[in-house]
Amino acid sequence: MGDEEDKVPRKKSRRPSMFEVDAFPQLMKERMRGVSHDVVCVEPGILEEGGDDDVAKAESVVWKASLPKFKFANTYRMEPKKKFLTNIVKTKIEQILKDGVQGTEYEPDLGRALALSVATDILAAVKKMEFDRYKYIVGVILIEKAGQGIHMSSRCLLDDKWDNWVSVVYETATCVALASVFAMYYE
Repeated sequence: MGDEEDKVPRKKSRRPSMFEVDAFPQLMKERMRGVSHDVVCVEPGILEEGGDDDVAKAESVVWKASLPKFKFANTYRMEPKKKFLTNIVKTKIEQILKDGVQGTEYEPDLGRALALSVATDILAAVKKMEFDRYKYIVGVILIEKAGQGIHMSSRCLLDDKWDNWVSVVYETATCVALASVFAMYYE
């Protein structure tokens, strides 16, 4: 009779729902079960072979545990909390373009560095506006004014409901600067 009791399968305890009040600590334990807690050396390359200094060097090394990587649940948010506002972004781009290009003479060698710095400033300013879950593509082009005409166009596949773009042109005596920002909502 003792053998029969041992063979009876035990019922597993029910896994708690995320909506139960007291279930949060248990759910966090389950999520943290697969998380690695790596140990990272702050000063790499100190422990090298050779000499009696190894013990002294080993004592001076600082070790710290890396932060655990949490597994977050999906939010299933299909629309942004704050939509990309083109009029606000356009005025900010105009200001940055004017500050970056105004008073500079066009030089082919310095044009690339100037365009890159202006694009970086524009990207930083747009990110500070904190449009939720948007990814940005920023392009700045400097063109020398030499009596020529130019037509530029760009294409991309956008979601007409949430994605948008802004383009600004600024002219000086020697060059034309064109800045484009594409904002894509990331679900």
